[in-house]
Amino acid sequence: NWDHVQFIFNHLNQLPKESHDVDFSRIKPWYLDGHSAYLRQTVLLSAYETPETRALFNHLLKNIAGRIRTERRWTPIEVPEGIDQQQFVQFDCSNPKDEPEKRFQYFTTQLLPAVMKSAVQSANTVIFIPSSLDFIRVHNHFRKNVGTSFTVLSEYSSNQDISRARQAFFSGKKAFLLVSERFHFFRRYKIRGIRNLIFYGPPDHPQFYTEYLSYPFLDDGVDASDVTCRVLYSKYDWLRLERIAGTEGAAELIRRGS
Repeated sequence: NWDHVQFIFNHLNQLPKESHDVDFSRIKPWYLDGHSAYLRQTVLLSAYETPETRALFNHLLKNIAGRIRTERRWTPIEVPEGIDQQQFVQFDCSNPKDEPEKRFQYFTTQLLPAVMKSAVQSANTVIFIPSSLDFIRVHNHFRKNVGTSFTVLSEYSSNQDISRARQAFFSGKKAFLLVSERFHFFRRYKIRGIRNLIFYGPPDHPQFYTEYLSYPFLDDGVDASDVTCRVLYSKYDWLRLERIAGTEGAAELIRRGS
């Protein structure tokens, strides 16, 4: 979808190849001279900022009157009381182009093997994956290389698939459940049977973090000390991270690896 946005902005204010019987006397000379992009007023509205909108703001808004954007200072998001085992795990990455590969390498060689060694954390575990491309990659890794039972919930899951996956995970027949953020955005099913949460990256929507941390308490007899949570992040996750940990908390998390 973002490719479509970029396509539109890259083709704004271009001169048409044919005149289409236009009355050129009604067209401003600066438009015909190719300067319209510098006089165009653009308003971007979003519930929160993303790296994509920041890049668009920096590189594709060229009005000669300048640009202005508002910044929000975020407070830490609320989580269920008593959950202390929230672990933010940072991996090193010096180039944003390498970030998807570095994240996958750290997840498959460091984080996941450590989880698999624990009898408690290698069951009743949900892996929440914000990016659809990352979701496909992690799914394929589990299918080919991880010797454990798992099931998946994605935006393409049918109602029957969703029912089977939720029941298999809740009953313990499947140790891992892979969930895409787009699935939760569109369907909003409550997942029972969760004791361990792994966020492959901070979710775009911060409320999803709170919602998934609340799902273990749908089951009777679950204590906050029974719930673990890991969030995998790099310095390039700053905008998403601050919506969860707060602006000051995110700054501290980023400094941790510098």
